Order: sequence, then structure tokens, then C-alpha cells
Amino acid sequence: MSKRSLSPAPLPPSKRLHSLTGSERLPALTFDNLYEELTLLIFAHLSWVDLCTAQAVNKNWARLSLDNGLWRNQYLNVFNRTRLRGAKGFIGRTDGREIKRLPGRATVSESQELKDWRSMFRISWNWKKGRSFILSVYDLSSDTIAHTQTLTTYTTFPPSSLTLSVQTPGTRYKLILTYAAPIFPAHFSIGVTELIISGSHASSASSAPGGSMSVVSTRTARALDVPAGWVDQEKLRSMKEQWGRKVLRIQDTQTDGKWVVLAPGEAPLTASGTGSALTSPYQSSGDSLASLQLYRLFLPPATSVASPPPKLTFIRYLHHTAGAVSSMALADGRCVTLGKNGGIWVWDLESGTGAEVAPPSRSPVDLVEKGTVVFDDRRIITARGGTLLVHRFDI
Repeated sequence: MSKRSLSPAPLPPSKRLHSLTGSERLPALTFDNLYEELTLLIFAHLSWVDLCTAQAVNKNWARLSLDNGLWRNQYLNVFNRTRLRGAKGFIGRTDGREIKRLPGRATVSESQELKDWRSMFRISWNWKKGRSFILSVYDLSSDTIAHTQTLTTYTTFPPSSLTLSVQTPGTRYKLILTYAAPIFPAHFSIGVTELIISGSHASSASSAPGGSMSVVSTRTARALDVPAGWVDQEKLRSMKEQWGRKVLRIQDTQTDGKWVVLAPGEAPLTASGTGSALTSPYQSSGDSLASLQLYRLFLPPATSVASPPPKLTFIRYLHHTAGAVSSMALADGRCVTLGKNGGIWVWDLESGTGAEVAPPSRSPVDLVEKGTVVFDDRRIITARGGTLLVHRFDI
């Protein structure tokens, strides 16, 4: 029985020659057949900017440039610390259901603890350069304004808006933060985070009144999210509908704690002077400037671990003729928008009905000036280009 013939492909170069005379056939020396140890040694002398640039050369360099040891040295050289700013190690569960510890033979010492140094570098760089949300909490209960806490996110995607409401006067408050949530590769949707702010005396009866206020819990919901568990046809259809509502840019987003409104923004202009959305292969159906997206925010009480999670549900589109939105205000189930062309629209979010308060302006100055709008039960006030207008309208 004959043996199988060997493959004609040449063998990879050996790290050490196994003969005194050497191999008769030596491959050409290129970056692709360098030893990985030598490539990593070269990468160790690069800055973090050059290390990121090396990822675009080829797949092999992209893999080697993600080496955890390289980014550990970069992190220590740039930030001169071994942990994230404000990180205090592992945070245990607060519901009383602690996870059983691993046996002693399986525990990992602190020196061997695995960290994603590249992610830590990216987070710390965003914090350093201001490309992140910074939320500061101030206590106004006394005669002096006291700064009590600062929260920082990993990154930021504007625009955003804040809504503060009272749960228990003087002791407990609820803050709703709405923001743009990124969707791969080049789109955005809406996200909402609930932050519960409470004083130290709210959880301790023996504490003195007027304890410092701080965030005690957070919950997050997104308009585009993958459901847990098996994905059936109903969930798949819902995911496709959510994907169809993504936008290339968000101009503004507002909430009153119950309703969330998203206003799509104009696509950036290309070199030819036309919007990139007209030729983009990622064009989506939610990019129409003549429609707003209305969502209903469900925040069930977090009384136990079995409590349902927060949910952000799409309700309807709000169609208007004000064109691209310049500013938007929302309160008590009412929404008022100021278009870049000067048009003003008002909606009743419960019924979805809308009315035009002011037609678009014919002045070319109004088309470039950014405006601001506020309203109450009887008046809508707009500020635009140094002009303040008051519209009396029964909202």
C-alpha cells in the first residue's frame, strides 16, 4: 500500500536550524515571516498612536497590536496607575444573593488578575479628553451649595437631556437621562438611564438630617436591544422593526419621565454638496426630517430581583412640516418643536395629534440661526437670532 504524497507547499521556517550547514533554501525575509516575539518587541517601542495605526496594516499586525502586555505598558506610561480612576475593585451584589467563592486551588492572585488594558486605556483617554458624560450631583438643602458626587461614563454620544423629579421630598429624587445610543456601523438610536438619588439619612435612621445626596441605583433601557432567551418569529419581527427606525444623526431628544421623543438630524454634507444619506448604503427609514419618533418609557418599581426591567417601546411617528428640528421642549405629555425654517408645531403625545402654531419663516437668516423653545399652558416662547417671540396658544 503506497503512502500518501506530501503536500507541495513549503514548510514554515524553523526557529533554529537543525543542521550544521544550514538549509539550502531560505525564504525571503519579510514582516510576515518574522517571529512574533520579534514583532512584539518592535511594537513595544511604539507610541499608542502608532500602535493603533499598525492595526490597519494586515490581519497579523492587527492581532499582535492587541497584545494585552503592550497596552499594559502603554497604560502605565500614560496614566501612571494600575486601575481606573475611581475603581475600587470588585463590587458585590446588593440583593443579598452572593455568589459562592471558587475553591482555593482555582483562585487567581492579584498579580495574575486578568485586565483588559486596551479597554482601560480607551476609557481613561475618554475621561482625560472630555469625550464622556460627566454627571455632577450638588446638594442645595443648606445655605451653601455642596458638591457630593461625580459620575463619569466610558464614552459619550450627544445630544442628551435631563429630567429631575421628586419621589420623596427632601430625601429621594429620580433623574432621567436620555442620550444617543450608537448602532454599528454608522447609526444611532435612543437610550434612557434612570438614576435614583438619595441622601445618606434616607437609608439610616440614626443619621443626622441633611445627609449628602448621592446616586444609589441606576437602570438603563434602549430602543434597540436584543431580547434575552430564544428569538422566535415575534421577537425577530420586533427586532427588524427596531432596526428600521435607526437614524444617521440625532438632532435632539427630550423626555418628561413618561414619554421620550427623538428628532432625527440632517445628514452631513459630502464634497459634492449633497447629503450623505442620499448615497449612503446604510440609508434607513427613520431618517425622515419631517417625522419625530415617539417612545413610551416604562419604569416599574425595582422592589426585588424579580421585578421586570425598564422598557422603551416605540408608539408612533409624529409627522410635521417644520423640516429639520432646531430645538424641542417636552413636559406633561406635550411636545413643542421649533424647526430650522422657523416653523413651530405642538403635539398631544397621548393622542398623537398635532397642530401648526407658526408657519415657516421666509427670512434667509432664520435658516442658519439655531433657536430655543420653551412653553407653559398658554404661551410658547422662542429665541432665535437675537429675536424673542411669544406665541399665545392653548396647549
